[in-house]
Amino acid sequence: MATWRVPPFIAFLTFWLAGCVIAVLEPTPESTLAAPLALTATLPPKSTRTPFHPVTPTAPRRSTLILTFTPAVFPSLTPYPPKYVFPVQPASLARFAEGVESHGYPAIDIFAPVGAKFVAVTNGVVEFVSDEDRWQPESDHPAYRGGLAVAILGEDGWRYYGSHLSAIAEGIAPGVSVDAGQLLGEVGNSGNAYNKTPHLHFGISRPTYAGDWVTRRGEIDPFPYLLAWLDGVDLTPKFP
Repeated sequence: MATWRVPPFIAFLTFWLAGCVIAVLEPTPESTLAAPLALTATLPPKSTRTPFHPVTPTAPRRSTLILTFTPAVFPSLTPYPPKYVFPVQPASLARFAEGVESHGYPAIDIFAPVGAKFVAVTNGVVEFVSDEDRWQPESDHPAYRGGLAVAILGEDGWRYYGSHLSAIAEGIAPGVSVDAGQLLGEVGNSGNAYNKTPHLHFGISRPTYAGDWVTRRGEIDPFPYLLAWLDGVDLTPKFP
């Protein structure tokens, strides 16, 4: 029988390969496993650390456009010339005539039935109200001769006065704004007109203090303005 002899080199190679296979298949002890890779950071000492402050997000900066302009000039809300209304309504009930000699100062009596409306001749503010008839025939004090009366300061700069009223309209008081045609009172015969034909004593004057009854009763002749307002013409009073 033939005998096979393995050359020494082949035997050594076979033995070395078998050892490698066993080394690969044999479990490695836990103590010999490589530690996982860890990231470390070196911090400065506490005393030199910069405090952390959270930053609040802000909107992106935008350029600011600065505009300069000259204010526009707007027309006044008050129409020019101002609107005027005849002081007694309905105007068809009124009678008046030219001439101021009977008063001794510029003013006109507009005759109308008791209860006819005395209205604001233009936009303005109530300046004076006499809601009590304090005139006494024995004393005949000139400041009280008008009886119940109302005066307004018009937006046109003039004061308009009406007296001898039988009633003052509700809500009419000093400082109240009124519009042209707004009711101020009712025609009557209060004051020293108590025994005369009912009428409205109407006067136009400069604005002075509220107690200035001398100026308030009339300073310019109302006649041409009453005629214009009766015809629907907006005529502003002026000194002659």
